[in-house]
Amino acid sequence: MATAAICNIVLEFSSLKEIILQKGGIRRFAELSYSTTKSLRLNAVWALKNIVYDADPPVRGLHTSDLTKQHVIHSIPNLFSILLWLDPKQIKLEVMKELTYPRLAFLIRSDEEEIREIALSLLRNLAFSRRDEPHEQEVAAIFSGFGRAGLLEILQGRTPEFLPC
Repeated sequence: MATAAICNIVLEFSSLKEIILQKGGIRRFAELSYSTTKSLRLNAVWALKNIVYDADPPVRGLHTSDLTKQHVIHSIPNLFSILLWLDPKQIKLEVMKELTYPRLAFLIRSDEEEIREIALSLLRNLAFSRRDEPHEQEVAAIFSGFGRAGLLEILQGRTPEFLPC
């Protein structure tokens, strides 16, 4: 299935990740998380998990410290993509803008174990970086998105009040 292949394409080291992001991949994966087809829903969440994994990405093989004025000028047509790639937090913010915290909570409490596992991995990737260190801003965003009580309810396996039953 195509969505299964795309899960690996959006990993940090793939040269196609930038293209997927430029072409609205985040929005499309968020939409597919609502699919009634389990494999599409699973692969969409898996792709989002991979997008936010290690979101300290290089731009076409360059680390942001290696970027020069010339690199940026030659990339003006793809300025949104460059800005997104320069700020790893923007990738995470964009994913959660499209997916939403209530939807992630719904996926975490899914009856399907595979969906729950991948959704929890997505939550983990939102909070941690390359060195498995929590980032205060990301953790604060998660608490803000779910609310403190909502996050605790999710982690305890209960349905947060803000979700429809």
